[in-house]
Amino acid sequence: MMVAFASALAGNKTLKMLNFECCMDEDSSDDENDNELVTERGWEAMSTLLCNKSSIMNTYNSNHTLHSLCAGDTGADHETMGLPDNLSSYLDLNWNKNKVEVARQKILQTHFSTDDHNSKMQVFLDMDLEIMPVAIAWMGRPLPIGWEGTQVSGLSLLYNFTRRLPDLFDSNTVQKKTSTAVKRKRDNS
Repeated sequence: MMVAFASALAGNKTLKMLNFECCMDEDSSDDENDNELVTERGWEAMSTLLCNKSSIMNTYNSNHTLHSLCAGDTGADHETMGLPDNLSSYLDLNWNKNKVEVARQKILQTHFSTDDHNSKMQVFLDMDLEIMPVAIAWMGRPLPIGWEGTQVSGLSLLYNFTRRLPDLFDSNTVQKKTSTAVKRKRDNS
């Protein structure tokens, strides 16, 4: 049932709370294990809905609106239901009003906060020179005041980026590359 909910909410930009009382077994006398009625596959589908890790664009296009899951009349919300940690973390992030920053945080956490960030850095290294300033500003942007939930600074990503492309930040090298490119363009004309 949760897999179907996750699939139906893929393009959601308005639903903020989901009460999935219908997923619970009313005849169950074991209220403390209600969340066991949702399978691991169901929780994984909800987690993927909130943060699709398959690519940076899929993470960016994930759901940043849904911030609460609750289980009917029990009053249990996502903090007391024993949800997987990553799912709780994504729900907490989604409470923030700045959805662009929510997407940025999910991208930083998912794609650049691991030890293997050097291989993922290639995305930035392959960018056109005209786009680089936007990417650099994106990496170094500070968090808004009042941010709630997990936060990852893009400054370590920016530091590793500058270490990989020192020539980009040396004005003499950039000037030489620009004049060489202009000269090549004239020679080809």
